[in-house]
Parts: sequence; C-alpha cells; structure tokens
Amino acid sequence: TAAVILTDRQSRPVAESLASSTKAKLLDLDELDRAALSPENLQLPLSADTLASIIYTSGSTGQPKGVVQNHRNLLHLVMRSTNFYFLSPCDRVALLRSFSVSGGTLRIFNALLNGAELLPFDLKQEGIIELAHWLREMEISHCSLSPRILRHLIESLKEGESFPNLRRVTLSGEPLYCADIEACNKYFAPDCVFLNSLGATEIPFAAQYVIDKKAKHETSLIPVGYPAADIRIRLLRDDGSEAQAGEPGEIVIESRYLSLGYWRSPELTREKFQSSPKEPEERSYLTGDIGRFLPDRSLLHLGRKDHLVKIRGYRVSLLEIETTLREHPSVKDAAVAVWANEMHEEYLAGYVVANGGHAFPTNALSAFLRARVPDFMVPSRFVFLERLPQTNGKVDRRALPQPERIRPQLGQAYIAASNPIEMHLVRLWEEVLGVCPVGVEDNFLDLGGNSLAASRLVSRLIGSLQLKSPVKALLEAPSVAAMARIIEKEQAIAAGAGEVERWLTELEALPEGEARQRLAAERQAIQVGKDNG
Repeated sequence: TAAVILTDRQSRPVAESLASSTKAKLLDLDELDRAALSPENLQLPLSADTLASIIYTSGSTGQPKGVVQNHRNLLHLVMRSTNFYFLSPCDRVALLRSFSVSGGTLRIFNALLNGAELLPFDLKQEGIIELAHWLREMEISHCSLSPRILRHLIESLKEGESFPNLRRVTLSGEPLYCADIEACNKYFAPDCVFLNSLGATEIPFAAQYVIDKKAKHETSLIPVGYPAADIRIRLLRDDGSEAQAGEPGEIVIESRYLSLGYWRSPELTREKFQSSPKEPEERSYLTGDIGRFLPDRSLLHLGRKDHLVKIRGYRVSLLEIETTLREHPSVKDAAVAVWANEMHEEYLAGYVVANGGHAFPTNALSAFLRARVPDFMVPSRFVFLERLPQTNGKVDRRALPQPERIRPQLGQAYIAASNPIEMHLVRLWEEVLGVCPVGVEDNFLDLGGNSLAASRLVSRLIGSLQLKSPVKALLEAPSVAAMARIIEKEQAIAAGAGEVERWLTELEALPEGEARQRLAAERQAIQVGKDNG
C-alpha cells in the first residue's frame, strides 16, 4: 500500500476517495511552498532493486494490469535510450503523452536526467493543426509520435511548411510504412533522423531501427530493427521451438532488465515471464506479438498473435493484408477482421478509408490483392468507412461493423437473369456466396468467392440439374452468364443425342431395303444442306 498519494487541486477529490480507505497521506503539489524546498537530493537509502513505479496498461486485451519496475530497470532504460537518441542539454523534447503511461515516463526521465528541456503538449485538447504550429514555435528538436499521428500531422501541413529544428523523430506503437517516410521528406530537414522502435510497458525500447530514407526495403513495412543493449530477441513457434529463418513466430524478449511482473497478479506474471534457458540472471517475456527476421536479422513486426488467424487451413497475418491494401493508390487507411458466415466458416473482411473519402469499385481492390498475395489472403467482403474506429490511438477491430449481405460496388452495372437457367443459377450463387442480388455478369471472385465456395456451388448445381459437364469447365466459369452457356450447350447436345437415338430405333423396325432407301435419302438431304450452306 502506498504511504503517500501525490495530487493537485484538480485531482484532489479522487485522491481523497482513494486515501479514505488507506492510511496514505495526501501531498497536494499546488499547496507546496516551493521556494522553501531544498534543491538537494533526498538522502534516501534506495537500492537498485527498490520498486520505482507501477504503470497500468490495458495493452490489446482491454484488462488493466499494473506493470512493476525497479530503479535498476528505469536507469538502464534511460541509459540505452540516451545512447540511441544522443540527447544533450541543448535538446528541447516534446512530451505528447500522459505522465501515467510508459512512453510518457520515458520521455520525462530521458529529458530531465540528460539536462534537456521538457515541453508538454495536450494533443487531445489542442489538436493536430495546433501541434504543427507548436513544434515550430517551441523549436522542438526531439519528438516521439505514433505513425497514425504522423500521418494526420503531414495531412494538416500546407505547402512550404517545415520543421527546421527537429533533428530526431521517434515512431512506435503501430505499423510504420515506407509511404509514411516518403511523405515526410517534403516537410522535414534532410538531416532529421527518423527512428522506428519496438517496446512494451514490460520492457520499453527493446528494439530500434534508424531509417535510411533513401533505402529500398524488402516490404512496404518498416522494420522495428535490432535488439537494444543487453537485450536478446527470439522467435518461437506455437510448440515452443525456434522459428526458422524467414518464418514468423512469437516475439520473446530476454533480458535482466524486464519488468518484475504484474502488481498482485502472480498467475499472469508466471504466464508471461519465464526463466531464461541460457542465462540464470535473465528472464524471458512472451510479448504475444508476431515477428519475422529479415535476411539482415532486423525484425519485422507482424502484429499481435491473436491477429494471426487461420483461413481455409492457412495461417494468415492480418497486418500483412492491411499493409498490402495500403499500397493501393486510392487507399488512405485499412484494417482487416475475421467473421463467420451461416455455415460457421470464417472469412476475411477488409475495411478501407478511401483517399478523398470517395468509395470505388471493390473488384479493383480484389484484383490488386490477387496480384500480390495468395488468394486465401484476399478478403471476401470490403467495407468503406470514413475513419477506422480507435481505442487508445490504435485500431479497435472489435468495433468494426459486420459486412452486410448486399452486392458490392463493382465496376459494371447489375444485369438481372433473363431465362430459367440463369434464374436458377442466381439463386444458387446467392445462397452459396451470401450476397444478394447477384448479376449475371458479376465475377465470382469479385463477389467473395473462393475455391471451396466454387466446389460447393458446382456440387449443388450438378445435383439439381443432373449435369454431366466437366467439373473443371463449371469451376472456371467466371459468371452466371458463362455458367449458363455451358449448361445450355450440354442440354442442346443431350437433346440432339436423344433425337439420333429415336431415329436409329425407327430404322431398326423397317425392312432392310426400305431402311437403305431411308438412309440414302437422309445422306442426300444432308449434302443438299451443305451445298446450300
């Protein structure tokens, strides 16, 4: 239990309610006579193992948990980040995050322990447009942003605006794309260094990457880089074995500077923190994130483990699909979620924020993805949104709306069925695909179809119409109209075969001489038809 609760005038009622159930004393910072306070350090007998902070984080689970750190961990964090940022007393550091989160705590200690000036800015209250003005007016030299805030900042800038004093921009917390860095070149000085990083409240600033703004990357996703000092990173398969080169696996961070665990949550602590198999003084932290090592051993962050799903038997990274979607020139932002249809089969749905806010044909998105990823990674449905729902600055997939069972916006007009065969086919397509209405020229894949759905459709079709057409031909028919033509051709052939069989039966019933005369007459009629044709 805390002995003292720090508060101010605004938060005093909340602090008093907390103190009423404990023996903690209140220390109101607004009531202190600061002129009477000594500038000397407090003479307290603290060891490196003394608890220094408890920071609550909900992470991706939504359940708050208190992450405990001691003085050794915090000092080592400041040391490794200082050496990477090259902070000095001449720097002016922007504080855009709350004091109560890990990123805010790092910025505070990082600046003050290096003699730099720390300048707070309330982003929620002041807004993005004011942030651009403030960064210039305050001559900020070091700023930490999420990639999403960076994009909004760039969009708010006008021609000719720039940040001449910014020399370092650190990005973390979300996927960072090559397009984000390319957009920055116009507004940031050439010598401004961009850094991408990976961390968690349990082990902040665990990996780091200096971005070469002119380099060509293997993917459109920027790596989070290499382990920081005194930290190792491993990738594990689901069975706990080491992932092979180029294979995705859960990111496991090993260090002696990991969090001590979760406040009053021993079971969760045992689940996420384990003893290191190599070093007795180190422990392992199972991040729940998925990553893949590139050939140069830099780490590519592929999202949360619960965002690695199985579709039609294949492991699929939702982040990889989102990354590819964002490469489309008409896409501003994108997210992907998993849903289940009436048959409890899971399918992918893509959510797109279009450039300029104008929706466009979804078959353009499907074709764009099929040219770049396997077909099982192409979403069956697409939904256009004005903006993606967010929680704590990150996309909230649980708030994404379920796709409706309506015909998507395609590149061609809707054409209704015009004959009984087409009408029958349309009903089957609508039932199998869960889309209504289906036009006879609509492409099967553009309506969300896949190989499994095609097999199910053809099976039902053959059973209902007693067809003998090659299954391959039916499977490859791209539309209702094309499939109807195959069926009509078979029916015509079947009708012709029936007529020949009836004629041969009649000949067998005739005397031999009369049968020969009948055959000769038929040959002559066929020849006359050819001559006239």
